[in-house]
Amino acid sequence: MSHRKKKVVVLDEDQIEQKPAEKDEDVSYYGESLAAKAKNPPKKRARAGGEAGPSRPAKKKPGNCETCGRSPKKKPTAAALAKQARGGNDTTCVKTCKKGNKSGCITRGKGKPTGNLSCKEVDRRLKALGVDAATASLCVKSAIQSGIIEITGEDKEELNQVVHSEEHNCGHTIEATLGDLLRQPDYGGNDYESGLQDATVRCKELVEEEDEDGNTVQTMCGDLEEEDGRTYVSEICQGKFRFDCGKFHNHCTKCPGFGMCIGDYREAHCNKCKKHYYAGGYGTCGCGSKGKKRWGMSRRGFGGFFGLGL
Repeated sequence: MSHRKKKVVVLDEDQIEQKPAEKDEDVSYYGESLAAKAKNPPKKRARAGGEAGPSRPAKKKPGNCETCGRSPKKKPTAAALAKQARGGNDTTCVKTCKKGNKSGCITRGKGKPTGNLSCKEVDRRLKALGVDAATASLCVKSAIQSGIIEITGEDKEELNQVVHSEEHNCGHTIEATLGDLLRQPDYGGNDYESGLQDATVRCKELVEEEDEDGNTVQTMCGDLEEEDGRTYVSEICQGKFRFDCGKFHNHCTKCPGFGMCIGDYREAHCNKCKKHYYAGGYGTCGCGSKGKKRWGMSRRGFGGFFGLGL
């Protein structure tokens, strides 16, 4: 018994037979190809008035723009600004810049303040002015890094800017220029009792005196044998400029970054606890062994223990 397949005939409105679609043509259930349907997307459902309804509004997050609903652009962090300022991912510092917390350098370390210069940028600007950045005062370099002293490195006249002026013991007003301070030692305890021969800030007023032959000559006040015309400028890195005889001019070069001023020339840096202690009279740091103070050698040494105040 043979089975015959029934032929399905599709007629249109005029009762005309329609040809079946080819096998490779994608036809939807209602007879319209998907390609044609994509070209003619369905229209939005009309409202009662005949206008198309609006699309579903986007969900607004708190703090987003009220007009477009987008989130505002986030402010760059201090680390991102520091990375942009140094021009990449270079995390190497110059030899005089010590790593550590709150170093003030934006190249590495924690506590990167916005607006500071990197240690490399400080050296670059100094070298552009003809200064040996490797031997320059770290106290001054720290002030340049934090913006206390501003230089661009484009004009050598910047070295002649007066950073601090004050009337001194010689009776004249001494002007300390940036060039003088960059050559100033960071430690003044070596010659505060020997005439301040290492001091680079000197009075430039001319005074008359007699030479060995009895002739009257003019000499710069700061070059006289007396030390009244010579001085140190201390606490530059803190922006608290003051003249000092050297006894209280002590800039610690072992602290993070370019270091910090610690005052008395007898203060020293402890390599163990990273704090400062009074080293006069053979004193040692109070951290001692296992955090305990050593008897008679705590902060002021034996001199402080017996009330000598050394």
